[in-house]
Amino acid sequence: MAGVAPKAGTSTHDHGDEHHHSYEQEHGNERDHGNTGHSHDDHDHDENAHSDITAVYAFDCEDTDALSAVSFVGGTLPFAMEEINLMWVTDTGQGAATLRPGNIRAEFP
Repeated sequence: MAGVAPKAGTSTHDHGDEHHHSYEQEHGNERDHGNTGHSHDDHDHDENAHSDITAVYAFDCEDTDALSAVSFVGGTLPFAMEEINLMWVTDTGQGAATLRPGNIRAEFP
């Protein structure tokens, strides 16, 4: 779903990568949770609740100068996401960008 673009005049190559996903899900089950004073019928639930997702990717690349950008294929963000807060650290610096539908590419300096 995501792609890393090489700089002009360079070729693409395989990157060793490690990644970890952490998912924090919105409260959405229909149990009493052991609390007899708590009933889900006593209050309203937001039917359009959202979840935050954290994904960490680490790429080990011999030629980091060959990387120029990260982008998402298909012209949109995956899984109908509204925005992605992208952060990166390289040998030459760090940066951040917010990706949204219509702005799915971040250039590395």
